[in-house]
Amino acid sequence: EARRLVDQVLTTYRDQLNQNLRAEAYTICGKIAVRRGSEGAALDWFAKALQEQPDYADARLQMQLLRDEGHHKDVP
Repeated sequence: EARRLVDQVLTTYRDQLNQNLRAEAYTICGKIAVRRGSEGAALDWFAKALQEQPDYADARLQMQLLRDEGHHKDVP
C-alpha cells in the first residue's frame, strides 16, 4: 500500500517535487524494498535518491546499513 502511494505521487507530481522530496520518495521506496527482502532493488532506489540529491543523508545511511549487514560489499 505504501509503495503504491509513493509511486502514485512520483508519477503524478514528479515535476512539481523538488530534488529533496524526490530523493525522500526514492529512499522510502528503497526502505520498502529492504523490508521485502529485495536488497538489490533497494540499492537501486537509494542510488536514484542520491542522483537527485547527492548529499541526501538518509539514502547514504541506508546504503551503509546494507553494506554493514553484508548484503552488498560493492555499495559505494
